Amino acid sequence: MSLKFTEMGDRSTPAIVLVHGGGLSGWMWQKQWEALSDYHLLIPDLPGHGRLYESPCVTVEEGAGLIADLIRQQTREGKAHVVGHSLGGMILAHLLGTQPDLINRAVIASAMFRPQRLSGLLYSRSMIKKSLQSMQQESGREKRLTFMAFPNDFYRDNYIREAKTHTVELFEGIYGQLKAHTTLPRGLEKVETPTLVIAGEKEVKPIIQTVQDLTRALPNAAGCFVKNGKHTFPWENSTVFNTAIRSWLTGMTVDNPEIIFLRR
Repeated sequence: MSLKFTEMGDRSTPAIVLVHGGGLSGWMWQKQWEALSDYHLLIPDLPGHGRLYESPCVTVEEGAGLIADLIRQQTREGKAHVVGHSLGGMILAHLLGTQPDLINRAVIASAMFRPQRLSGLLYSRSMIKKSLQSMQQESGREKRLTFMAFPNDFYRDNYIREAKTHTVELFEGIYGQLKAHTTLPRGLEKVETPTLVIAGEKEVKPIIQTVQDLTRALPNAAGCFVKNGKHTFPWENSTVFNTAIRSWLTGMTVDNPEIIFLRR
């Protein structure tokens, strides 16, 4: 399978691959592609999402392989910076563990490699059905949109449009990957790729713990939190996140009062 992707920017500039989270697609990076327009941007839709909604959701390992193929085939030097959020962050962590030579610098955002309390209930088929049915009703849809804290109509319209394609099987696939990956990928202790590990300060405990775990495991990593940030920080706190991305990818110190760093 090959990925559907959006390409932006000058191919002669450094490449950045932006890997979206589960249940969204490449449009979630609008605030990033605006801020990073001087880079060569590759923004894929993962199988089961966006333009590939008819394809089954892939495993984290399969997703890492697809991103690896994208980098090899679509970048000038066969290497790229990679930024991944949530499920995309998990895929990026696996790619680092298996093919770090493809990645110049990495930003892992809101990945989770810890078990989540009550996951059996949260990820059950009945709860997924209930959530999808709620999106078909105006009150449930508006409640969900408020929770997602989208900054503009572009985000809202894309989310509403794609929600119509979402299936129980898609979210069973996504949640199945969360349940199947509760420990860090192997091989991270050998990875020298400079990696920023970031999450919102107010995210769930397993994500907070994963930031700590990844920061300890990766020899050349820095761990941090967006002050008062939630899982929605890539768009809700986009100015802070974009500044952190640019600083990290250019080798500069990430210096922002809204970013709280872990002590190693």
